[in-house]
Amino acid sequence: QPLTQEELDDKLISKKDHFEQLIVADMVEKLPDIYRDVIMMKYFYGFKVKEISKQLHLSVGGVKSRLEKARKILRKDINDDE
Repeated sequence: QPLTQEELDDKLISKKDHFEQLIVADMVEKLPDIYRDVIMMKYFYGFKVKEISKQLHLSVGGVKSRLEKARKILRKDINDDE
């Protein structure tokens, strides 16, 4: 039986979300290592800034600075794509 409009919308939304996640993941992959590592640890693995600083032997300020720079690059890439 055919999908209702609501079921169709739900499927399209979930596909769109998945597609957007793939695009963002691809952009993260293209980041320079020093930025990719902190972004992956923070947003993909859920590490706290303090934990990242210990793991990567960086100051907390250094981690925050790299996160901010990485977010700036990603924001620019995302805006350029739209």
